Amino acid sequence: MFEKVANLAEGLFPCRTIKEMHLGYWRLQQSLHEGNEPTLSKDDKLVVDELFTQATRNGAIEFAKLVNPADSSDYNEIDNTGWAFESLVGRMEKDYFLERILHYPLFVKPITREELEKNRVRAYLLLYTHLVELDTIYNVSMNLIRLSRGRAYATDPFGNPQLYPTQKIERIKRENPQIGSILERFYSNKLRNAFAHSKYRILDDFIVKTDENWKVAIPDFLVQLTLCRTYWSYLKYKMVEGIMSLYDSGWQVQGDFA
Repeated sequence: MFEKVANLAEGLFPCRTIKEMHLGYWRLQQSLHEGNEPTLSKDDKLVVDELFTQATRNGAIEFAKLVNPADSSDYNEIDNTGWAFESLVGRMEKDYFLERILHYPLFVKPITREELEKNRVRAYLLLYTHLVELDTIYNVSMNLIRLSRGRAYATDPFGNPQLYPTQKIERIKRENPQIGSILERFYSNKLRNAFAHSKYRILDDFIVKTDENWKVAIPDFLVQLTLCRTYWSYLKYKMVEGIMSLYDSGWQVQGDFA
């Protein structure tokens, strides 16, 4: 396996040893993030920064387990899903504008501007519902809290994989009210249920829940979606920063990572 990774990394960074492979990979990640730091608010960044400061201080090995879990596919799923939906929305917009600007022949019925806007909202609703249901955002948040208090990394930090997002957010809020507040601001159970159960309509500038008296303005919904995505992006940014800080301080790859 090491030889396979070394061959893939050839030309990107030195990969003669396990340590060089780790250092090269994380330095590459760090360089990709430079100049592209997620735009989380200043206050929210301070909250996350303090959590990471405590988490990295109280155990390098446990922090490394958080950054390099046995199965990192869930970490990638969040980013890949976001990119896929941006591509989907871009394709819809391309078809809309090509047909009008270039008289490009489409083999489907052309859509109106109103339909384009509604389809964009539907796509972002699907993205939102998918992201807020993923365990990863909540598990990483809770594990960071655990590490900040000197406790071990856990594959299931809640001790119950069947908990709903609202229950996980409540647990996180009890442990760290500031982090819990960030999660509460982007998670809406009513919004999630309206879309997941097909109990919604897009009327004017609102998403209306049809089985109860509730609605949310579309710009407000987009703020929630953006906060969800930038919170996760900043967590990843800080994980890369944290692991590089450990390496720079002389931490050696050992144990399960050697």
